Amino acid sequence: MNLHLECRKEDKGHNFSVGKIVGWSIVGVIVAIVFAFLFGWLVKYLWNNTLVSIFSIKTITYWQAVGLLILARLLVGGLGHKPPPHPPKHLRDKIHRRFHEESCEQETDSEMKKHYQQFWEEKGEKLLKEYVDEKIKSDKNQ
Repeated sequence: MNLHLECRKEDKGHNFSVGKIVGWSIVGVIVAIVFAFLFGWLVKYLWNNTLVSIFSIKTITYWQAVGLLILARLLVGGLGHKPPPHPPKHLRDKIHRRFHEESCEQETDSEMKKHYQQFWEEKGEKLLKEYVDEKIKSDKNQ
């Protein structure tokens, strides 16, 4: 408990594991692919069910719909990537606290693991024997 409070006082940065970063990257790519397929299908569906009946034009395939999405992006959005606006300060603080608390929990766990073996060698067996003796005595008294 004491280690956790000390951790909150110090800001040691974020401890992101490589596995966590790779995992979230894979999830992001999968979500992007799913959305790309959904948007392509949506454009095809809307084109074939509205424009064909209104203007009597040809139906399009899925890949033509994806091409229309790309063309619309080029015409309206351009090629460049605009940096996202910064989130408001209260959201930045909330995000910082969430990641900071997560890193503090990891640090506390690693501190506990580091001292566990030493504790067990110095006090653990003795405390365990005392505990078992107390339980045996209490079981006999009942």
